[in-house]
Amino acid sequence: MKISIIGGAGRVGTAIAYALLNSVHPKELLLLDIMKNLVMGEALDLGQAAVALSPSTKVTGTDDYSAIKGSDVVVFTAGRARKPDETREQLFDFNSKITKDVSAKIREFAPSAKVIVVTNPSTQIGAVVREATGFPRERIIVMDNQLDTARLKYFIRQETGMPISQLKSSVKGEHGENMEFEIRDMLSPQQEETVKTSTKEAGATIIKLKGHTCWGIASQVADEVKRLVK
Repeated sequence: MKISIIGGAGRVGTAIAYALLNSVHPKELLLLDIMKNLVMGEALDLGQAAVALSPSTKVTGTDDYSAIKGSDVVVFTAGRARKPDETREQLFDFNSKITKDVSAKIREFAPSAKVIVVTNPSTQIGAVVREATGFPRERIIVMDNQLDTARLKYFIRQETGMPISQLKSSVKGEHGENMEFEIRDMLSPQQEETVKTSTKEAGATIIKLKGHTCWGIASQVADEVKRLVK
């Protein structure tokens, strides 16, 4: 399997690459970014990490879109990250322009690939990717609520002490401030309000504390790729 990460030199892209090396072990992992020196450095670093994590994986870095030829999966992380106190929706105008350009490259060089959309606001960006590539809906996997659901379960465990494996609650709808909750675990009204608020604010809280988020989404993307493989 060949996996290409567009935006592969960014914090999210490199975190996804590391998660894929740990759990998916692709035959080839390509990092693509307009920052040529940076992406080549990240690929070199990750390639050396692969010696221990995934010895059969070839890791390369490039700024040449033609290198994504033959990709089974393209992970789309290109675009600007969210700033402190900025909503996902405020990102859309900026990131949608990049998305249209990159989608044309995916259509040209990897017309058979499945595309996993990570760039925020992912729900809206996923729609742009579908329109710009013309790919069937089933080949566009949008990272909508996978991370939101993981965050919700994290906060329920914090409130109740229940094991994650036993939790059934989830998040549906838009990935953003208008997310919808399906609470299926035994919570008091106060606990339910607390976990909902904490989940809605989780991304913004992490950004305020450390400047960016990466590990949560990286693990969810790796899980999506594992499901595609199966």
